[in-house]
Amino acid sequence: MKSEMELHRTLADAEDDVKNERIAPMQKSFDDIRVSLQGI
Repeated sequence: MKSEMELHRTLADAEDDVKNERIAPMQKSFDDIRVSLQGI
């Protein structure tokens, strides 16, 4: 039961992140990492 509640909370948090646009496409994230590593 505890695991189910944790999963529900995780999914609710993820849904909230999507609604509030706190996520970015994975490709953009990797592109940003590549750009930041080029300066090293």
